[in-house]
Amino acid sequence: MNPQVTAEYIASQFKEMTRTTPISDISVSMICTASTINRSTFYYYFKNKDELIRWMIHHDISSRFYEASKHTWKHNVTLLLKEFYDHPSLYTEILNGPHATTLTSSLYNMTNTTNLQGMESVLQGRELDKQDRSFLSSFFAHAFTGMYTDYIRSGCTEAPEQYASRFEPVVNHGFFETVTRLSNQSE
Repeated sequence: MNPQVTAEYIASQFKEMTRTTPISDISVSMICTASTINRSTFYYYFKNKDELIRWMIHHDISSRFYEASKHTWKHNVTLLLKEFYDHPSLYTEILNGPHATTLTSSLYNMTNTTNLQGMESVLQGRELDKQDRSFLSSFFAHAFTGMYTDYIRSGCTEAPEQYASRFEPVVNHGFFETVTRLSNQSE
């Protein structure tokens, strides 16, 4: 079996378990039983449950964003919010537990990378000072990370599509227009 598929399957079984059981109460043995794998298979992919959680966080976020060029930013934001919406107790527990930094760092890094890619498409060869690029990308990455974590903390009750649509004026009139304006000033 494809190693990526197996790791995804183990993570999906773990996620399902978190619907009824707190993360701290789930053992590797329980994950193996739910995944119908033996312990050696689990340990082939992950050192322990914490590594599974870190992998899952990174995978869930990156799989929705690092192929940003294939979709619009709104589509990708909606997919990420849908992941949180589908597993609210899991992400709330992660955000309030020892893996909070992994989650927020992954969100920030993914958003910052996507922002920089988005700038390139807006600039279309025009110049923008490296410090301005870095500042704008970081500023909006922090803002979006805060909005994602607020969504999780609020219980993910709003439909992902609706919540993502709230980002639209900020992205279109804040981010894209600022990038365009600053690049025009530097010409």
